[in-house]
Amino acid sequence: MQVYCRGTARIRHRETGEIHEIESDELDWEIVDSDERGMGPELHHEASVDHPALGMLTWGLWEYPVGVENYDDTNVGQHEILEDFDYGLEHEMPDPDEWLDLTPPHDPCFVFLGSFRDTTDLLASHGSDDGGHLVNRLVFSHQITALETYLGDTLLNEVFADTDALQRLVDESEDLKKEKFTLSEISKDPALVKGRSAAICAASCTTTSRRSTCSTELHWHTGARPRGRQGILVSSRRPPTRLRPSQRKRQGWERAKSRS
Repeated sequence: MQVYCRGTARIRHRETGEIHEIESDELDWEIVDSDERGMGPELHHEASVDHPALGMLTWGLWEYPVGVENYDDTNVGQHEILEDFDYGLEHEMPDPDEWLDLTPPHDPCFVFLGSFRDTTDLLASHGSDDGGHLVNRLVFSHQITALETYLGDTLLNEVFADTDALQRLVDESEDLKKEKFTLSEISKDPALVKGRSAAICAASCTTTSRRSTCSTELHWHTGARPRGRQGILVSSRRPPTRLRPSQRKRQGWERAKSRS
């Protein structure tokens, strides 16, 4: 995660009434403190400006658990802030070149099912019956991300194992159409097109908001559909899950509650 900061801050001096403007590029963000807590470290990001008229101004952002924006604070002393920056946390998008060596797992379904079992055990041990506990919400978010990752990885495997599907992707993808290669580059790396295609597709699937779009685009361009471990096309039906006694009890309680 990285801190983003956009816009202009406008601050009125307490005594003179003069309005001063500070641009976002004047701030240099850094981690100034870290405390260990129950779900890992709490990181304190901070940026400060020693203004000649306003004095020391600080902007703080707390990240806890890692990857989650927990709290922010702007301190301009006794002056009045008229307009603040738009700042917070965002995922850092990697350079597509860094994804050239990223290979999806050979069996994404196995990875997904392992994640499903582990998080189900976690929910049974630490979740709440009414679904309001933080663990319930975290497990719910994780399951969505894990499923999207499985779909993305499986589609990538399907596309790059099918020469015709790869060619359709190269022909129809707007991002790939913009790519230019010299004869020298192609001669040095016969797998250049396949590697570059994988890099761009993987980079476009790195965030949760892009994974479903990436899967849709790959399916639209190539006709490929994700398959399960036995080569069966994935459907919307949920596979049967063996529940623990505590889980069966919780599920029965939820059904009884819904009927009442």
